[in-house]
Amino acid sequence: MDGLTERLLAMARGASHEQQDYLEVIERVLDQRQVDFDALAAEALDHFLESGLDRDIGLVGVATAFWLQNQDSERAAMNGAELLASLAAMGLPSALYNIAVLQIRQGENLTEATQLVREVSRLPDVEQDLRALALAVLGDSLADGRGCRRDLDRAYACFEEAARLGNPDAMFALGVFLQGKEEQWRGVRDLDRAADLYCRAMSLGVHLARTNLGCLHAAGLIRAADREHGLSLLRQSVAEGDMVARDALRALEQGVPGGSPSDRLPGGDDGNTGKEALRKRTGTSASGSSCA
Repeated sequence: MDGLTERLLAMARGASHEQQDYLEVIERVLDQRQVDFDALAAEALDHFLESGLDRDIGLVGVATAFWLQNQDSERAAMNGAELLASLAAMGLPSALYNIAVLQIRQGENLTEATQLVREVSRLPDVEQDLRALALAVLGDSLADGRGCRRDLDRAYACFEEAARLGNPDAMFALGVFLQGKEEQWRGVRDLDRAADLYCRAMSLGVHLARTNLGCLHAAGLIRAADREHGLSLLRQSVAEGDMVARDALRALEQGVPGGSPSDRLPGGDDGNTGKEALRKRTGTSASGSSCA
């Protein structure tokens, strides 16, 4: 028995029969492929425990599969794919979700991927974090028409619910809608609520929200606008290589003679769209930043 399986079994003491089944699947797949997994065990398990999805031992199995699938090794990819498929066949929601994410990353079976995240979002007993992730990805698919008919109202509803459940990327995407950056959406703009959502998303690690929040402050577009705070946020984003922030900062610092604050931002320079952050959701999130 390899080191990873030993650690998983140690974590599984007192687990349900279903959870023990997940571990048997892991052992079987590793044995069949004759993978020298002990060298990878510590890094793999530590990586996924940091994800915060370790409340169910089955999630550790899915995380292991997902990690394997993303290694630069054909053997690792085969192991990851087989392990994910085995866990999905057992009905583990996080396995279904991660299969959908891999399909989206690879640009394959997008209709199936959208159906999978929709199914996960509707499961009655799925954990809150996973439901929020599924809703955020589903909202992104609906907003883009990826594997489904484009429907901005339904996308907005998905982002609204995912944000309520605490998903930071959904908070950012919802702010983008309320800021009016989804031009074909016919809903009511609310820049003050957008600013609040950007602030919350930024505090939870969505750095792109800093640019949008900075624009709203610096251009005087919200009730609590603070120009210097907004410019400071934009300068932080520029320092991290955000070209949208660079263009917005240049326009705001130059100003428009005789114009109102909102005139100082040319079209397209008032922040990032929601898609960048949501694409990153299928990978890893950046570390958090504060919203002082």
